[in-house]
Amino acid sequence: MVMRLKFIKIDDLPPGSRLGEEVKSSKEIVLAKKDQLLDVRLIQVLKSFGVNQVRISEEGDRKESPAVSIDLKQVDQIKKRFRNLDLKSEVIKQLFEICVERHVHGKTSKS
Repeated sequence: MVMRLKFIKIDDLPPGSRLGEEVKSSKEIVLAKKDQLLDVRLIQVLKSFGVNQVRISEEGDRKESPAVSIDLKQVDQIKKRFRNLDLKSEVIKQLFEICVERHVHGKTSKS
């Protein structure tokens, strides 16, 4: 069996698509694993990290990988703190990703 991979824009990505490769942020945070099925929530998380396109698999017989645990409400709260800043700026984007990474890994500024 040959597995075909193709790039698809995140805005054109239908829920239920299977990732053909791991998706990482610019700070090398794994946002989604290879073979993971994408749902609406995960697509929103990828968009919030500025992911423009992903590589998907056109074969659907593989088991789903466990999802990365990211609370979208918490990401939105962090995003609100950055609302007056330009998230397209590479520096601001990296600071945003660091904040989310700390949340995902349970680190706080008090530690």
